Amino acid sequence: MVSAYKLRYSFVALLLVLGICTLTAQHKHDYTWIFGSTGDVGTNFATTVMDFSDSPFLLSSVRGELSCMDSNASYSDEDGNLRYYTNGCAIASLDDGIIPGSENLNPGYVSDRICPIGFNFPQTTIFLPIIKENGTSAVLLHTDVNLGLEPEIDVFQEYIRYTVLEDDSLVTFSEPLLRDTLFSSDLTACKAMDGESWWVIQRKEYDDVHFVFKLDSTGIYLHHTQE
Repeated sequence: MVSAYKLRYSFVALLLVLGICTLTAQHKHDYTWIFGSTGDVGTNFATTVMDFSDSPFLLSSVRGELSCMDSNASYSDEDGNLRYYTNGCAIASLDDGIIPGSENLNPGYVSDRICPIGFNFPQTTIFLPIIKENGTSAVLLHTDVNLGLEPEIDVFQEYIRYTVLEDDSLVTFSEPLLRDTLFSSDLTACKAMDGESWWVIQRKEYDDVHFVFKLDSTGIYLHHTQE
């Protein structure tokens, strides 16, 4: 005979699974992934589109506007339709090309020295949706890198920046959030308990310090640091 404790445990587990499935199905902002270069369709250099709106997924080739290397992020609307993608140098859409004004996404060393050959630092860009009174905004968090020469040659992240897009237009562009000697990868985010805001985490290089930001409908700010 099954005990009441086991029945309660099974029921709670079932509710958790159903809740996770429901939350996952609400939005499809990560349903389209972009890879590749800017060559013609039918060549080895075309832009590859992976669409997860079907099972297992749909694979196609298009001629994109940006060469996407390791620094790569994309954003779809709530129905899974691709809106924006970035290579850490500019922001574009497949239909309308580069978003006006976004060509210098990470000014300085990245724009001048790295972008001409491709930004090849992983996990330096991430799109997140934020619900506002007038709709949903796409927030792009991105980090740039710089070259240190003392005491030895080293590449490190210098800034965490954020950009906000609404209706294919830039609302906030490349606003610096933090300047420090940061680890040159691993920009990470997870959704907060309210189901709408986000925790964003980036760690310091050569030190056991993590910077924790809170992103919500009012903006983004440094919430605390953690060792």
